[in-house]
Amino acid sequence: MKRKIYSLILAALACTSSASAQWNTNATSVCIYPTTGGDEASSVIAKRLPDGKTWIGWRTWDKGQELEDGTVKQLYFRNYVQLLDKDGKPVFEEPILVNNHPSPSWISRYGLDVTPDGCVVVSTADSRGEEADKNDNYNAFQPAFYKIDQEGNQLWGLDGITYPDYQDAPFTRINAIGDDVFVWFNDEKGCFINRISQDGVEAWEEPVNFYGQLLDTKDGYMMAFDMTGDGSRVRKLDRDLQPVWDNDVIYDDHMFEGHDLEPYKIVADGKGGAAVAFVRNMGRFAHNIRVQYISADGETGFGLTGVDVCNTEDNDFDYPGISLNPATEEIMVDFQSKHEDGAEAISLAKFNYQGDYLFGEMGFQLAKKIPEAYAWTHIGTGGLSNGDWIVAYLDVANWADESLIVTRIKPDGTKVWKKTIGRHLDMDAINMFVEEDATYFYYRERNTEKEAGVKIFRIFNEKGDYKEPDHSGIETNRSTESAPAEYYTVDGKRLAAAQKGLNIVKMTDGTVEKVMK
Repeated sequence: MKRKIYSLILAALACTSSASAQWNTNATSVCIYPTTGGDEASSVIAKRLPDGKTWIGWRTWDKGQELEDGTVKQLYFRNYVQLLDKDGKPVFEEPILVNNHPSPSWISRYGLDVTPDGCVVVSTADSRGEEADKNDNYNAFQPAFYKIDQEGNQLWGLDGITYPDYQDAPFTRINAIGDDVFVWFNDEKGCFINRISQDGVEAWEEPVNFYGQLLDTKDGYMMAFDMTGDGSRVRKLDRDLQPVWDNDVIYDDHMFEGHDLEPYKIVADGKGGAAVAFVRNMGRFAHNIRVQYISADGETGFGLTGVDVCNTEDNDFDYPGISLNPATEEIMVDFQSKHEDGAEAISLAKFNYQGDYLFGEMGFQLAKKIPEAYAWTHIGTGGLSNGDWIVAYLDVANWADESLIVTRIKPDGTKVWKKTIGRHLDMDAINMFVEEDATYFYYRERNTEKEAGVKIFRIFNEKGDYKEPDHSGIETNRSTESAPAEYYTVDGKRLAAAQKGLNIVKMTDGTVEKVMK
């Protein structure tokens, strides 16, 4: 039976209430879920729908359960989701509590995706066994999978679809591919997968042992990326996990040797093919990043083996992201690098489907810092139909002192505009979506006032504005001038006025500048 369940009303008033949230009209992000202290949200995952709505999920620490003998179990996670309309306003008065069972530890991992009918599907691992109920800690990690529609109904039941025979599977994933949902979980016996219909019917009586990352290739099939003794492999499969190609494709003779739970960064080209990037080891703790293109027929565009994003082994390159522009048939890889002098850089490498270096063999460097200035963190890139790209990354000015930088560049790397979005104590789990008119961000933030919450932010691609461009030909009265509004030290402390030396200045339009007095 369908039922609608909601979380308890939060007492935290640190940010804008969820009922009145909407997209920002300046450089200040909007809070859709305020949190304080132990209620701090984490692990934000967002998925946009074709009609402009967004499903957004996160995990929140809940208080431990008090038992009859007075003992209290440890803190645990619960999963929540919220649906935002196209204007950024939450559809539900309060976020929906997905699972009424605790996820026992921060090491567990959840997943989220959306289905063709506009529903959200969520994977998690929780503790619900009799033994766990008696202990003062939660020990079980039973995989559970849920589907929720846009009215808040639990379509697969309040307890979801579970696998009670697996009680030690903390890592779960979920992929909505075509009309099916593929659910994943890992335990000490390996990685398992099952296919579930939109109505919650399992294709296989028992989960199938399967390894690899799945990608919906948008042609009715999927690609699976993994490793073999010969290198990095890709297989094209139907939804029964049967091979489509006559032979598997070894697209690179190197294998992933990095530090990521999702080792292969993969993106579909919309025509049945895909691009992939991954980290390879060069010995002595050094890394480089490999990139390759595979067509719908299994042909490797870069030859029998991929190429390094930077054609050198002098520096350490790591933590890649990848995107693809179908309009120009170009692949963009954004990555971080550490150089011999200790400096940190954030860079781009661009390729066509034939593997030509479009930014040169060393890539295009967006920014570089001396060692004492901390580092950069890549967020993502996205291509526009005219060949321009939107690029986002974090400027880490000090420990837990970060700001979001968004820039638009031309095909040759020339900057069109650049915006620095505030200074925050902490920003993480940033989800970025580049669409033709605007770029959208969903993330968790803790700012200089130590307010915390799940935030949303939108910037229009044309000029980097925060309000939709007016193309009517009518002049607006909006002032284009900006003035200093707030002053901060480099470590984020609020000042009454500028002090001698370097100041962080927040302007009236929401942007941030560094000013020396």
